[in-house]
Amino acid sequence: MLDVLRHQGLKSVVYGVLIVATVVVFVVQFRPGAQQGPKGSLQLECAAEVRGQCIEPKDYFAELALVAPGRMVEPAQLKAMGVRRVVLDGVIERTLLAHDAARLGVTVSEDEIDDELAAGRARVSLPADKLHSLAYPLRLGLDMVRLLPVVDPKTKTFDYKNYDKVVRQFSGRSPEQFKTMQRAELLAARVRDLVRQRVRVGDAEAFAAYSREKSTTTVRFARFERKWFARNAIDLSPAAVDTWAAAHEAEVAKAFEARKSQYLPECRVLRQIAIKVAEGATDDEKAAEHKRLDDALARIARGESFADVARDVSDDEAAAEGGDLGCVGKGKLPKPLEEAAWALAPGKTSDIVASEAGLFVLRLEGIHKDADAEAFGRHDSARGLMMALVGEELAAASAKRVLEATRGGAKLDDAVAKAVADALAWRKGKKVPTIPDDSRPKVEISSAFTVSADPLRGAAPGQGVASMAFALAKEGDVPGDVVKLDVGYAVLQLKEKAIATREQFDKDREAFVAAMTTAKQADALAGYVARLREQAKSEIRINEAYANTPDAEKPGDEE
Repeated sequence: MLDVLRHQGLKSVVYGVLIVATVVVFVVQFRPGAQQGPKGSLQLECAAEVRGQCIEPKDYFAELALVAPGRMVEPAQLKAMGVRRVVLDGVIERTLLAHDAARLGVTVSEDEIDDELAAGRARVSLPADKLHSLAYPLRLGLDMVRLLPVVDPKTKTFDYKNYDKVVRQFSGRSPEQFKTMQRAELLAARVRDLVRQRVRVGDAEAFAAYSREKSTTTVRFARFERKWFARNAIDLSPAAVDTWAAAHEAEVAKAFEARKSQYLPECRVLRQIAIKVAEGATDDEKAAEHKRLDDALARIARGESFADVARDVSDDEAAAEGGDLGCVGKGKLPKPLEEAAWALAPGKTSDIVASEAGLFVLRLEGIHKDADAEAFGRHDSARGLMMALVGEELAAASAKRVLEATRGGAKLDDAVAKAVADALAWRKGKKVPTIPDDSRPKVEISSAFTVSADPLRGAAPGQGVASMAFALAKEGDVPGDVVKLDVGYAVLQLKEKAIATREQFDKDREAFVAAMTTAKQADALAGYVARLREQAKSEIRINEAYANTPDAEKPGDEE
C-alpha cells in the first residue's frame, strides 16, 4: 500500500474537473478578486517569500482549502476571523519551522510521511499565537490535523484511487504535490513537538500556581466617594462659597476662564426631571413613562417643590441635586430642550418634552446676562471647584481616619458610621435638604476572590488590591494604607481567607498539571515562532493581496 503511495499517480479528466470545482469554491471566495490583487497566472508570482523560498499561490490555496474545506465553516465567519491572513501567516510559520528543522537535525522518513497520508492525516499550520482561539471554530484539534476520508467505505481499507480523488478534491493538488506539502507540514510539526517537549512543570511551580488559582479571600470594605462628600459634607451656601473663593482667587479665575462661554453673553438657570425611555420600548412602556412625568407635574401643581420631585422621580445624575443643571448657555442642550427652555419665563415649568434621550420637564429658575452672567459664572465656577477640591480632601481624610480607628481595634461598621456623622455634623441646626445618594459610605462584603482577581470596582491602576488583601494574616486585619479609587478612596478589612492545601492539590494534581503544561507549551511555542519571525523579518515578503480580505469581501458586507 505504501509503495502505491510512493510510486503510483493517476491522471484523468474526472480529477481535472474536481480540481476546477475546488478552485471555484475557494479561489472565487478568497483569492484576490477581479477588483484588486495580482494579475496574470498564479505561477508567475508568490503569495509570500520566506528566505528566498516562494510560497506559490496554488500551495497557499491548497492550505486555505484544508483549513476551511467546503461549507464546514460559514463564509462570513471565515472572513470575520481574517482567514486569508491566518492561513498565510500559518504557511510562513510552517516554512520557517521546516527551515529550522534542518538546523536542529530534525527529519522525517518516507515511511513516516506515507503512514500519515495512508491514515488520512492531513496537517495544516495555524499561527502559534492564535492556535487555541482558532482551532475550535475551524473544526481542528490542537494538533492541526484534518482527517481525510481515504479509506474505501466498502472494504474499510486504504484505497489509492480513493486517496487520489480525495486529495485532489480537498487540496486541488496532485498526490505528489500534496506529499511535498505534507513533508513540510510534518517537519514543522516535529519542531513544534520538540519545543513543547522541552517544557517542564515542576512540583513547586505547579503547587504555587494551584495555590494562586484556588486560594480565595473575602474582605469587608467601605468606599469614600468624593461626590458624596462634595454634596453632603460641605456648606455650599452662597456666603460659604464666596468665602472659600476669596481664599482661592487664582484657581477660581482659571476655572471660570475655562467655562466662560457657558455663561456669556446669556445663560439660563435650569432644573430638569428626566425620564429615560429604553430603546425599542413598546407603546405601553412609553405610555407608562409618560404617566410618570404626568404624575410628577401633578405633584408640582399641588405645591411640592420642583427640586424635591426631581430628587424622587428623575432618572439622571442631576436628580441628587434636585435636577439642577446650572446656568446653561445656547447650544448646550439638545434642540427640543433648548427650544423649550428659551420659551419659558422665569419661575415657570414646561410641558413634557420628548427627545432622543427620553422625556423631560424643565423649570427655568432665572436668566443671567452680560455682567450678571459673568458674576453668576464666577460664583458657579467657584462652587464647582470647591466641591471638587474640598470633596477630595474630605474623602481622603475620612478614609484615613477610619483606617486608623480600625487598626486601633474599632469595628469597621462603627468607624464608618462615626465618619459619616462627623461629615454631616455641620448640618446640625441648618435647613439643608438631604440628598439621597447610594454612594454614602457604608460597609460592604466582597464575594470570594483569587489573588489574580480585581475585587474592588474602580480601583485605580497599580493598586494590587487582591495582593494587598491576601497579605493580611487574620480576620479583622487592615492594610497599611487606604485604596485609591477612580472616584475616591476605600478601606479594606480581611473577613476570611481560604488557602489551598497540599491535600487538595494532590487530588487535582494530574488534571491541573496537564492543563498548566498545555498552557505553558503554547506560550513557549508562540515565543519560539515569534523569535524565528523576528530573526527572518528582513527575509519575509508578503503579497498583501493574498493576506487581506478584498473590499468586496470584508466582514459585514452583503454576500
